[in-house]
Amino acid sequence: MSTNGTPTRLALALSDQDQLLNRLMSVSVQKVGVERGPKGSKTRFGDDHVLSVLLPTSYTNLKTRDQDSLVDALAADANLFATLEAKADAKGIQAWDGRGKNATQVAITAADFEAAYDKMLVSIGKTLAGTNTSTSEHVYEPLAVDGQNVPCAKVYVGGGNPDDKRTPVVGAIYLSGVQVASHLIEAAVNGPVPASKSGGEAVAKRLITSWLKLPSRRWRQFRLQADESWRIKVGGDAALVCDSHNVTVSDEDVREVFGLVA
Repeated sequence: MSTNGTPTRLALALSDQDQLLNRLMSVSVQKVGVERGPKGSKTRFGDDHVLSVLLPTSYTNLKTRDQDSLVDALAADANLFATLEAKADAKGIQAWDGRGKNATQVAITAADFEAAYDKMLVSIGKTLAGTNTSTSEHVYEPLAVDGQNVPCAKVYVGGGNPDDKRTPVVGAIYLSGVQVASHLIEAAVNGPVPASKSGGEAVAKRLITSWLKLPSRRWRQFRLQADESWRIKVGGDAALVCDSHNVTVSDEDVREVFGLVA
């Protein structure tokens, strides 16, 4: 067997994608997190050690379903944006206007929800048309095992920031899919990513994604470095991990995820 990713044992496990159960995988890995703070004195937040149970599937398929969900929601409620505004107000959810110390909290309006909705549909359209391209795609290539590409997996081939200790090494494998369940093994030392002071449209987009239960909200991607500690199980072994780690998986989660990848 030949592979362009490291380590070889992971690539071999992922190459068996014939049945749905074989596609199930559990990943125990430290998240990359994000850096915040002044230049030269940044602090990394959100790099939790987590266990995630995933089912690989097509991202394009998820975005197609996102599009359908958005269109159906507006068809079902002609006053959708006013409805969402009222829900945000009832829950006391606000956005920010301005930057820095001068920023003030403001209500999220129906206009914010409508603008976010429209932009989401435009972005999805570009994704489905293949014109919403990533500026970093040139540093990746599909994970190949014996000349065959493995679904929902790619390999880092170089070109990142050598000054960032979290930049992947060549051969690092990225796994992606819809998340069935997750479990926090160890919280980040510096805590979660601090909440940003987002404007109305940005907050509205997050709320639309959550409240309309867009399928892509379950999309996750994890990076497995050859020089870091991680574990992966596939197939039936991945399913058993939920029991051994007391990971809660609801019937609703299972129905939704298996419906998305079927």
